[in-house]
Amino acid sequence: MLIVEVTVANTCPSIGRNIGSNKRHAQVRIPACGLPSASSYNCTVPWCFAFNARKYKAHFAVGERKYAAVNVGHGPVIAPREPSMPATDEDLFRHLDGLGIAHRTYSHAPVFTVEQSQATCAHIPGGHTKNLFLKDRKGQLSLVVAREKLHIDLNGLAKLLGASRLSFGSATLLLDTLGVPPGSVTPFALINDCGGRVQVVLDEGMLALDLLNFHPLRNDRTTAIGSHDLLKFIRATGHEPKIMRLPERNHA
Repeated sequence: MLIVEVTVANTCPSIGRNIGSNKRHAQVRIPACGLPSASSYNCTVPWCFAFNARKYKAHFAVGERKYAAVNVGHGPVIAPREPSMPATDEDLFRHLDGLGIAHRTYSHAPVFTVEQSQATCAHIPGGHTKNLFLKDRKGQLSLVVAREKLHIDLNGLAKLLGASRLSFGSATLLLDTLGVPPGSVTPFALINDCGGRVQVVLDEGMLALDLLNFHPLRNDRTTAIGSHDLLKFIRATGHEPKIMRLPERNHA
């Protein structure tokens, strides 16, 4: 979450008219979905004496991205609309910098599978990972982030998650929710899941590693961050990860 500064106009939606021209500032919390890194943004939202008791909606823009302001009964909370364009790797790096997360990025040939990644990125230090974009029969979406060589038992995972059955989400669904194509799936893509549609499942053993590698929204780059910073990033997007020991397939 980011703290942003909002200019609040004295307009009362309950009576439908402006009750003053003065402006004030309020500190609010905002999920960081695709926002550029900055300490404050100015926007105008309604204000009235019953501010905490009434719901309202207003809109503002940061650059070319549009957002919606929604009061949910506990003071103003800014909930971004789905951005018109997914975040880029440069957006991601600015966001990591804004969170104080150290990162290093390596360039390489595009990789689309774990096998290609093993052949191309073996020289990059740190733990290598794989990311599974899954859905169940009820439409619940999950992003599973695990060690590259872990053979996950999807049936066992479905039981752990209380899901009816897990299968891989389509390329269209992936692009619509996480803003990346197949081959570029990464926990960094949670920056595009402004609606919180995707639940995040993390491999417990992966988090024991000091340094982890992920694609920075494109599959011809690999970005390394600390495992503790991965958790910091995920929570800053408004997601609370499920950390668990993932079931493995029996290869006997």
